[in-house]
Amino acid sequence: MTTITAPLVGMRHHEGASEKLLTLGFGDPLTLVREPENAYDENAIQVFTLDGTLLGYIAREHASDWAPVFDLEGTPEAHLTFSSSGYPRVEVELGDEEEASPLEEEGDSDAIPES
Repeated sequence: MTTITAPLVGMRHHEGASEKLLTLGFGDPLTLVREPENAYDENAIQVFTLDGTLLGYIAREHASDWAPVFDLEGTPEAHLTFSSSGYPRVEVELGDEEEASPLEEEGDSDAIPES
């Protein structure tokens, strides 16, 4: 199994997202939804809580790598994690090394991506 992570961005653009994030904990499950018709990014991947609250998106620079794999393999289970500085991240586990080869572990960068 290969674990990959990406920053969760755009929370300030979705009403209630930041407040909802405060109620979630490390490892809480998330739902990812591809949004290929997104006007700003054809690789967009939305991030929802299990109760349907839109938190934001996978950071664009990661979505461009993740989207094609998700389109081929299906969307994996996702979980909330945090960087060492407390910034929210999305973690997914992919099957075997062959399936995961287009994606490499991005690490725990504390850089705040543009949203």
